[in-house]
Amino acid sequence: MNDQLIEAFENRLAKRLKHLNKWVKKNQISYFRVFDRDITDVPVIIDSLPHHWLVWVCDHGLSTEMETQLMELITERLESIQRKEVVIKSRHKKELIKQRYNQHDTIISIEEGGLIFELNLTRYLDTGLFIDHRLTRQWVRQQSKGKRILNLFAYTGSFSCY
Repeated sequence: MNDQLIEAFENRLAKRLKHLNKWVKKNQISYFRVFDRDITDVPVIIDSLPHHWLVWVCDHGLSTEMETQLMELITERLESIQRKEVVIKSRHKKELIKQRYNQHDTIISIEEGGLIFELNLTRYLDTGLFIDHRLTRQWVRQQSKGKRILNLFAYTGSFSCY
C-alpha cells in the first residue's frame, strides 16, 4: 500500500470514529460499523466492539501476499487508535463458504438499546447479531410492546429479546 492510500484510510477511520462516538453513547450501542469498504483499494469492513476490532476481508482479487500486508497494516493502525484485540474474518466470494469450528471461542457481551447480547466472534462466519437490523429490532420492540409474538426468523433470537 502506498503512503497516500494509508493516509486516506487513517483519515477516514479517524473521521468515522469521531462522528460515531456521540451517537454510540446516546443510543447505548457497543457494537457498530466503522468502515465498510469506503476506499476501493481497502476491501475490508471494520466493526468496533468493546474490547475487539472485527475486520472482515472482502474479496477484491488481492494476492495472498497483498492481503497479508494489508491485514498487518490495518491491525497496526487499529491497535494504535485503541488497544483492542483484532479478529480477522474472511469473506471471499469465489470460494465455497466453509463453516469451520475454531477450537478457541471468543465470547463477548455487547449492549444495544439497553439489552445485553452474547456474541461468539470466532466460532462461526457471522457473529449472530446483524448490526444492519438494529433499526428493525427497535421497530419490533416498539410495535410489540404488551403483545405476544411468534418469531419465525429466530436465527439468533435477537428480535425475540427485543
